[in-house]
Amino acid sequence: MSNIEETLIIKSEAEDGSLKGRVWMESKKIWRIAFPAILARMALFGVILVTQAFVGHMGALELSAFAVVQTILVRFVSGITLGMSSATETLCGQAFGAGQYHMMGIYLQRSWIVSTSAATIFVPVFIFATQIFKLLGEEDDIATEAGIISLWFIPVLYSTVFSSTMQMFLQAQLNNFVIIWLTVATFAIHVLLSWILVYLLNYGIPGAMVAMNISFWLLVFGEFVYILGGWCPDAWRGFTKAAFSNLLPVIKLSISSGVMIWYVYFPCFDYNLFILKQLSKHCSLMLWPEWPDFMASRRRISAVGLRYLFHQPPLAFTNSSPTITEDKPSQPP
Repeated sequence: MSNIEETLIIKSEAEDGSLKGRVWMESKKIWRIAFPAILARMALFGVILVTQAFVGHMGALELSAFAVVQTILVRFVSGITLGMSSATETLCGQAFGAGQYHMMGIYLQRSWIVSTSAATIFVPVFIFATQIFKLLGEEDDIATEAGIISLWFIPVLYSTVFSSTMQMFLQAQLNNFVIIWLTVATFAIHVLLSWILVYLLNYGIPGAMVAMNISFWLLVFGEFVYILGGWCPDAWRGFTKAAFSNLLPVIKLSISSGVMIWYVYFPCFDYNLFILKQLSKHCSLMLWPEWPDFMASRRRISAVGLRYLFHQPPLAFTNSSPTITEDKPSQPP
C-alpha cells in the first residue's frame, strides 16, 4: 500500500453514527486542509506586511512608493499569476482522486512552464513602473522611487509562482503540515533578517527588499527539498519530457483561472483602502507618522487605477472547457 493511500485511511470511530459524530468527522477533514492553508496565507502576507512596516520607518516617500507598487503592480500581476497557478490544484486534485499519482508531478512541471512564461510576460510592467505611474498621474518623486522598488519585486514574482504551485501540489496529497512549518519558519526568518539588514546594518530600502527576497526564496528552496528529496515518492518521479507535451489544456485552464481570480482579487484593494483609512483615525499615526501622506498617495493612485484598469468588461471565453483528463499515459511499473 502506497504512502498516499495510507493517508486516505480514516480510522473508524466509535459506532457513533449520530449527526453530531458525523459533523465532527467532517469538520476534522475540512480543518485538516483549511487550517494549514489559512496559516500559510497569513505567514506569507505577514512577510510583505513586515517589509512595509520597516519601510514605513524610513520616510513618507519610501512608504508611499512601496505602497503603490504593492497595491497596483503586485496585486495586478499576482492576481493573474496566482490564478494561473491555481490550475495546479484542479489538475493535481483530479489526478489524486483518479489514482494517477504519477501524473501529479507532470502537472506540477507543466504549471511551472505555463506560469513562469506568464510571469515573464509581465516583467516589463515592473521595469517600466516609473513611466506607468507617471502616466496614471502619480507625483514624479513617488513614481521614480516606485520604479526602483518595483525592480526588487521581480524575483518575488517568480518565487510566488513556484511556491504557490508546490503548495497546491502538496495540499492535494494532504501533506499540509509541512507547509505550515515552512511558511512559519519563513516568516520568523524574515523578521530577523529585516531587523539585521535595516536596523543593525542600516541598508535602508535595499536591506528590506533583500530580506524579503531571501525569505520568499527560502520557502521555495524548502518546498523543493521536500518534494525532490523523496518525501513524495508516488507523486514525484523526477523531471520528465512529458511535461512539455499536451500543454494546451493546461494553458486554457490556467488562463481562465487567472482571469477569474484576478477579477475577484485585484478590485479588493480599494476596499482595503477604506478599512485602512478608518483604522488610521485611531492607531496608525502612532505607528507611522507619515501615514496621511501615504494614504493620500494610495487614494490618488486607487482612483486613477480603477478608472483605467478595472472599468472594463470581463474577458469572455468560449463555452467549451479544456479537457484535463485526456492525457492518461499508462501507469509506469
